Amino acid sequence: MKHNVMKALILEDDTLLADLLETVVGGLYPGIDIFVTASVRGALSHWSQHGSDLMIIDWNLPDGSGLEVIRAAREKSSKTAIVMISGRADRDSVLKAARYGINGYISKPFSVEMVHERLTALVDPAEFDRESQPGLEHLLQTSVESVIQLPPPLIRLGFSN
Repeated sequence: MKHNVMKALILEDDTLLADLLETVVGGLYPGIDIFVTASVRGALSHWSQHGSDLMIIDWNLPDGSGLEVIRAAREKSSKTAIVMISGRADRDSVLKAARYGINGYISKPFSVEMVHERLTALVDPAEFDRESQPGLEHLLQTSVESVIQLPPPLIRLGFSN
C-alpha cells in the first residue's frame, strides 16, 4: 500500500526563523516531509521535482523574490496551501502578494501562536491522514501486535511439553 507523505517547503533566508518555522510545521503535522531552503533557485528546483502540499515563502531573498516561487507553484497547482511571510506589512504589498494566489500572509515579526493558527486554518491537522504518517504510538502498537502474532509452528514449539 502506497502512502502519500504530506510535504512542506519552507523558503526563508533567516536561519533562526527557518528553524522556528520547521519546528512549528513539524509539530503541527507529525510525519510531514519538510524541505527548507534559503534560495529561490533551491525552492524552484525542489518544487519542480517534488511538489508540495504546504509552502511558507519569504518575500525578499538573496537571489530574488519569493513571488517567483509562488508564481511557479500556482502554474502547476491550485491545491498547494501557500503562506507568504514578509517584513512588508503595508496594504499594497499584501494586495500584490494576494494577486499571486497566496492563501495567507504573515508579516514579521510574528508570534508562534499566530503562525500555528494560520496554518491550522489552511491545512487542518485533524484532516491530515495520520495512517500514512504513523506516529510513535502507532509504531509501538504495530510492533507489539507483530510480536504477539507469531506463526503457528513457533507457538507450538514454545508451548510443547
